Amino acid sequence: MSKPHLAELEFSSDPDEEGTVLLLNAFDKAVLAHSGQTRKESGEPYIIHPIRVAKILATGGFCDVYLQCAALLHDVLEDTKESIDEFPQTVRELVSLVTRKKGESKDEAIEKLAGRALLLKMADRLDNFSGDGEFTRKYRKREHSRTIRLLELAEAGGFKMTDLFLMLTRKTYESS
Repeated sequence: MSKPHLAELEFSSDPDEEGTVLLLNAFDKAVLAHSGQTRKESGEPYIIHPIRVAKILATGGFCDVYLQCAALLHDVLEDTKESIDEFPQTVRELVSLVTRKKGESKDEAIEKLAGRALLLKMADRLDNFSGDGEFTRKYRKREHSRTIRLLELAEAGGFKMTDLFLMLTRKTYESS
């Protein structure tokens, strides 16, 4: 596979020059950090996952540059030895919020989510639910109750049922 390009993100609003540089840096960091990694089920290059998460957010109308950068970097801390210290605090905080800490249960990790971090986690979950292989079916079943909790938190947080939430809801109930 050829190296993915940032243009694949298809933003519905164009970032300014500073935002574009930030996105390019996040994209390059994610490509470097996930170099050589593959997805468990499909065997595709891992970098495709963070790109799809960013696309899901953009498709849902969530094109904030910091959120898009966090989407690209969301698995860097958990799955690689790379740091993201060079990125703005907002990006680091979003990534940190969706990264499960050592000793933290999956349920505890979900309960701390709010705002844009919750949106990011939902987009991540939606992409993880999107495969059709055996691994994905087992993952959906195993993560069903936590995904319902994500939806409850979103509703309690005042998020309207956008396409993002509707797609996740459909995938969640397909797994039950």
